[in-house]
Amino acid sequence: MIQVVKHFAFRVWATLLLGGLLCLTLLSLWQSVMGLEWLIVPVAVVFSLMFFLIGGLSSRMGISQIEHLQDEAAVWERAGLPDEAEAVFQKALAVYDSFLLSPRSKKKSAVALIAQMARFYLARAGKNNDTEAFILTYLAAHPEDNEFAENWLQQIDSQHLLDKKYQDVADRIGSVLPDNIQIQQLLAKLYLSARRTDFPAQQVYRRALSGEETAAADIIMALAAIFMDEGRADERALDIYLKAFQIDSHNEQIIKGIAACVHWIPQTEKTADLLQKARQLLDGISGIKLPKIPADFKSLPRPAPPRKNRMALNTLKAAGSLLYRFIKTLLFVVTFLGRGGIKTVAWLIDIFKTSRKARSLLKWSLVGIFTIAIMVLMVNTIGYFIKTAMSDREQRRAAESAVTDPYTLQVAAYLKPEHAKAYVATLKKLNIDAYWTEAVGNNKNWYQVRVSHFPDKKSAIAYGESLKSKGIINDFFVANY
Repeated sequence: MIQVVKHFAFRVWATLLLGGLLCLTLLSLWQSVMGLEWLIVPVAVVFSLMFFLIGGLSSRMGISQIEHLQDEAAVWERAGLPDEAEAVFQKALAVYDSFLLSPRSKKKSAVALIAQMARFYLARAGKNNDTEAFILTYLAAHPEDNEFAENWLQQIDSQHLLDKKYQDVADRIGSVLPDNIQIQQLLAKLYLSARRTDFPAQQVYRRALSGEETAAADIIMALAAIFMDEGRADERALDIYLKAFQIDSHNEQIIKGIAACVHWIPQTEKTADLLQKARQLLDGISGIKLPKIPADFKSLPRPAPPRKNRMALNTLKAAGSLLYRFIKTLLFVVTFLGRGGIKTVAWLIDIFKTSRKARSLLKWSLVGIFTIAIMVLMVNTIGYFIKTAMSDREQRRAAESAVTDPYTLQVAAYLKPEHAKAYVATLKKLNIDAYWTEAVGNNKNWYQVRVSHFPDKKSAIAYGESLKSKGIINDFFVANY
C-alpha cells in the first residue's frame, strides 16, 4: 500500500512539474487560437497525457532494472556463489518497494522473479525459516507448478507434515494435480510415513495406485500395515487386504484382517463382490489356523461416554436466569418511569425523609427480603446436590428421553486429533454436518469423525450409502448420537 502511494505521489508531482512547464510554454499560442475561456481543455489534456506517460516510463524503467538484476543473479548462482545471488535478488525485490512500478506492472512482473527466487531457495542446501516460508507461499499461490512441486515433495519428510502449513500445501498440490501420478505417489509415501488415513490421504492413495506397479505394491503393503495396526475391518480395508494378499499370500496378519472383514462387514449390494472374493480366498487357504472371532479388528471404534460437568452447566443456567430477571426488572422500571412515575418516586422519597416510621418500615422490609433470599438460595443449593446425587442409570434415561434423533454416522477414526479435525473441515466445505469426538479403545485414544444425526437407523444407512455412492466417504458405521 505504501509503495502505491509513493508511486502515485511521484506521478502527480512529476505531472504538475513537467505538465505545468509545457502548458506555460504553449500558453501564449493557445490563448491566441482558442481564447482565454477555453484554455482549460488543452491544459487538462496535457496533464492527463503527462500523467499516463510518466507512469508508463517509470514502470518500464523499473521492469528493465529488475530483469537486469535477475540475469545478474542467475550468473552468480551458476558460478556457485549463492550469497551474492541472494543479495542481487534482494535488490530486485527492493525495486518493487520503490516508486517506479505501478500496481498493474508490479503484479505482472513479480511472477517471474518470485518463481526464480523460489527455485533458487529450493536448490539451496541450507534453508532457514524465511526461505521455507517463501517456498510455501509460492507453492500455495502456484500449486500447478509440476516441476517445482515434485522437487519440493522429494525434499520434505513426514515430520514436516506435522506442521499444518505443510499439510495444507501438500493437500492443495494433490487436489490441483490429480493426473500427475509421480506427484501422487510422492504424496502417498509422505502420507503413509505420517500414518494418515483421512479423506485427502485416501484420495491420494487411490490416484497413486493407478501408477507404476512396483510403487503401487509398496503403497498397498504400507497401507495394509496401517489398517492392521488400527484394527480396521471395513470395506476400504478389505479392498486393500485383498490386494495385499495378491502381493504376499503367506502373510498371516493379512489373512487375519480379511477374516475380520468377513466377520464384521454387513452383506449389501456394494459389498457383495468383495465379500464373495474374501470368502473364496479363505475357503481356498489350507494349513493356516484362523481365529474363530477376529477380536483384534473392528469396523470402527465404539464411542466413549461423553464427559460431563453438570455443576458448571447448572451455574451457567442460574447466572442466565438471574440476568434475565434483572433485565426484565430494569425494563419494568423504565416503563414505569416513562408513564409518569417520576412524581410518585419523588413523593415516596419525601415521605421517607420526614417520617421515622416509614424509614423503620423500609429497613425491616429490606432485612426480611434479604433473609428470604438467603433461605431460597440455601433450599435451591440443597435441592441441587440432591438432584445431582441421582444414579447414572437415571441420568442416562433422562438424556435418552430428551434425544429426538438418537443415531449418527461415524465415517472415520484416527489416532491423531489433527487428522480428525482436517477431515471435519473437508466435509464441512462440502456442506455436510460433520463433527469429531474422542473415544478410548484398545488402550488408545481414537478421534472419531461423525456426520449428522437421524431419527432411525434406516434413514442413517440411506444417507451413508448416498455419501459413499458420491465418493465423499469410504465407509460408515451407525452409532448412538
